[in-house]
Amino acid sequence: MQADPLALRWPAMTLRVNWKTWGQVLTVAAIAAACEGSSGGPAVKTEPKAGPVDVPGPTPGSGGEAGAPVEPKVEPKVEPKVEPVVGTLDDRSVQSEQEGPWTRRRVGGEPGAGDLGGFGMVGRGEGGSGSGYGGIGSAGSIGSIGRGGSIGSPAASPSVSRPAPAEMEDSAADMAMPRKSSKPLTPGGPGLKDPFAGNVKESAPLKAGATDDNADYASYLRFLASWTGREDVRGQFQPLDVAGRAFVQVLDGDGQPVPGARIEIFGAGPGATMWQATTYGDGRAPYYPRLFGAQEKPSPMIVRATAGGQTVEASWDGTKELTLRTAGPRAAGPMTLEVLFLIDTTGSMGDEIDQIKTSLLAVTSKAKARREDLVLRYGAVLYRDLNDDYLTMAHPFTEDLQAFNSALQGVSAGGGGDLPEALNQGLERAVEGMQWQADAAKVVFLICDAPPQMRVKGDVLYGDSALRAVGKGLRIHSVAASGLDPLGTLVLRQVAQLTRGKFIFIEYGGTQASAARHGVGGAVQGGNNLDDILLAQITAEIDGWGR
Repeated sequence: MQADPLALRWPAMTLRVNWKTWGQVLTVAAIAAACEGSSGGPAVKTEPKAGPVDVPGPTPGSGGEAGAPVEPKVEPKVEPKVEPVVGTLDDRSVQSEQEGPWTRRRVGGEPGAGDLGGFGMVGRGEGGSGSGYGGIGSAGSIGSIGRGGSIGSPAASPSVSRPAPAEMEDSAADMAMPRKSSKPLTPGGPGLKDPFAGNVKESAPLKAGATDDNADYASYLRFLASWTGREDVRGQFQPLDVAGRAFVQVLDGDGQPVPGARIEIFGAGPGATMWQATTYGDGRAPYYPRLFGAQEKPSPMIVRATAGGQTVEASWDGTKELTLRTAGPRAAGPMTLEVLFLIDTTGSMGDEIDQIKTSLLAVTSKAKARREDLVLRYGAVLYRDLNDDYLTMAHPFTEDLQAFNSALQGVSAGGGGDLPEALNQGLERAVEGMQWQADAAKVVFLICDAPPQMRVKGDVLYGDSALRAVGKGLRIHSVAASGLDPLGTLVLRQVAQLTRGKFIFIEYGGTQASAARHGVGGAVQGGNNLDDILLAQITAEIDGWGR
């Protein structure tokens, strides 16, 4: 497929957004492919392999002795289809293999001997601004992480910031990873379980609460000002400055919202793309002028919206909401809704996994009843940790919801042990590694109880993946399972707010006490079963699409 010419203008955006990872840079072709909804990764050439050859035994009349017994045919054992290396993490190869409908990625090999020396300091980077929340400015860009005392390569440009180099102490205490704590047992809560088998012996519906950090935006900014100054999160998160948020809305000729419109914001120079997004169901897309640190903003900027073969442009100062109108009404047709379940499947997640497995079909039935012309597609990305039996497992989107449910029933909790998990790798695969349909409503449920590993060479950090999700119009609802620490809370609320999703949390000890543990000070919808809250987000997407 020929790349969209507009997508080839992404290099300017690449420098601002830091599509650069710890050890590699996305190519222009890969970014263009991502804009078209593909996985964004380069095609991997595979060499043909010789298949197993069956040697038949002697049969009557074939020259063997009359009446001789016939040797039974032995079917060859079907092994998982192993693909070539698809990348590296911490200088270890990442391989992919097919197992039924699932595609498994695992990290092979062993870390280099330099691991004994700990993390080396990073290369020099650009300085960041000092106007962030609570006195913490946006961190400057940094070089690639060195291992065992090596020196990283210098970063080329400002970026969605990584933890500041000065905050990444190279000490034994800093490198020691805390282990996950067991989940509390409260009346009406989940029962005792084998934490490494996902085998719930006695269970009850999980209660959950939810808050909308975009609806209560001022309260969310206060949360950032307070939470990012905590010692227990210092140097471990991306300081995503979302202050000054503004919206671009696209309406059709009848004044109705146009979802799925492609938004591009240009600076003064030709082809200088500053921002790219896709409108959500209400026809609106966010713009965050300070996300990449303090920078001079051209005035006016040019905003271009493309939808249904029409393109409209307007000048904008980036402050008040801008409304663009297309010439005619939006074309009528069925609605496609793609729902992806992004699940931490490490050992402490058995309760949440079982809740989804037992309630999925009931949620599906209620969702399909909301709209007769709804085309509902499910997909999943599971993740664990670098040293587990898999890093990620992906199930492609499918309209065969019964088959998807059957595949999901085989999922269980296991592995893990230390606190941070492969959330970064799971989120990157969800955003870039799934075949999202361009004109569909796109919803992700990120369900986890641990923060991401933030010091893995070669990965894509959560803030970069969330920014790409905005570019594709993905709405990510973050679900905090019990035991999530303050860093995990910060990361999940950042991801949900940036992508216009909800922050959902499992309740232990009541709605308000649970909300307070996650720093939620605004309005809370609480006391509902988890499956009811998930259904509410799906039905809200259906009911609000283009309305």
